[in-house]
Amino acid sequence: MHVLFRTLGQQQGLEQIRGILPESIDAFLNDAIIQNARVAVLGNVQPAKDVRTPQYTKISPISQFSTLYRTEESLVNVNEEGSEISMTLTETPLCITNFVLKYKDDKKFDCRVIESERLYQTLNDYLNRASRDYPIVSLVNGNSDTEFVINLFTGDNNKNVQAIITSYIKLPAKVYFDETNYGTQNDTSISCDMPEHLHHQIVETAVQIWFQSLGLTSERQSQQNNQQNT
Repeated sequence: MHVLFRTLGQQQGLEQIRGILPESIDAFLNDAIIQNARVAVLGNVQPAKDVRTPQYTKISPISQFSTLYRTEESLVNVNEEGSEISMTLTETPLCITNFVLKYKDDKKFDCRVIESERLYQTLNDYLNRASRDYPIVSLVNGNSDTEFVINLFTGDNNKNVQAIITSYIKLPAKVYFDETNYGTQNDTSISCDMPEHLHHQIVETAVQIWFQSLGLTSERQSQQNNQQNT
């Protein structure tokens, strides 16, 4: 990706691209990775249903996140409706896509995630309130990047709950190029863990961010090149 960054930069007319340090390229690549990930999330959220039928929006299964998708099961032991449950995920999530409730009889049901502002309105609604087959989850807070506290409602005091299964898209790895030790046993380089078919797009974005940081645009560079050639 570093080689591609320099190559694309030169192709777009930035003759001094080789003067940029590897750590600077890493910074631009990481900005581009997060930017592309956010755009993919926003562009693939399914439209929300009617507000009278509370249901949070979900991320559709897309290839952009095939290497970042994670599913983890957290065992719980609760016996009270609305119990607070603390969950610790292995990796920092970019976004949580789904909660599934697992009962002691191994049956599983998707949870509805309801915002705190509409939680009790939903719980008091005869048609939309929580039940065994249609449990409700509400986020209380996040104690850290990986630890979350939720409220769980199942309509029967949660007495048969065994586990919560959380599906999420993890935060992309922060890339780092260990130029000194690259290719040796002491190499601490961190590669991009986004799907490989997106790497070119990420590098293109990184080059554009680099251009913008210099106050340059592709059009301006083309004009400068034409003047030099003339």
